[in-house]
Formats: sequence, C-alpha cells, structure tokens
Amino acid sequence: MTARIVNADEIWQGDHVDAVVTVYNRLNARVTLITGTAITYGMHTSDKAKDFLVKKIVGDGITVRTQTGDDIGVFDLVILPADTAPLVGDLYHECIVVIDSKPRTIFYGTFPVNVSPLK
Repeated sequence: MTARIVNADEIWQGDHVDAVVTVYNRLNARVTLITGTAITYGMHTSDKAKDFLVKKIVGDGITVRTQTGDDIGVFDLVILPADTAPLVGDLYHECIVVIDSKPRTIFYGTFPVNVSPLK
C-alpha cells in the first residue's frame, strides 16, 4: 500500500465536509475493509504535531460502506462545522487504516482552512 498525497480543497471556518475515501493496495486494487477495520483520520497543526485538532474514527465521523460492488474499499468521512470552526491556516491531515493488524497511512497532505468573518 502506498500513501498518496491528498491536498484537500480549501474550506472556511465552520464549513461541513463530506468526503468519500477509497482504499487501494500497491497494485492499485481496492482493499476490502472487513468488519472491525480500524480507521483513524486526523488533522494537526503540522506533520510533526502529536495532538489532534480533529480526530475521526469508525463510528465517530467515519462510516465503512457495505463492501460489495463499487463500494469495496470505500468509507465516508464527515467533518462537522463544530470541528472546523476554531481552525485556521494550512493544516496537516493524515489517514491510517489497519489492515491485517498492520497500520498503513493511506493519505496525507495539507488541509487549508480560511478565516470566515460570517461564521
């Protein structure tokens, strides 16, 4: 499995984000996400930061789709307005999926959040 650089589209403070994520292996084939697959998504101030600004896991912001047909390897990620309201700047985000008891970074990159004077 190769981590992909995913630089998110810019958002504004207080925006809601719905993302559909597909997990691929190093041969570019979709990976079936078995029941109980651990997935963690996080936003940080930088790639060196340890503390989460936003953290999502299965059951709390991440929903694994039924693994059939076009939904094999697919999960939904929801970031709420309350999550993004206090954020600002070019943040770092990363997603790790545990497959066969091995944690794998599936993507990482920047997540730009703009100041919103209206929210």
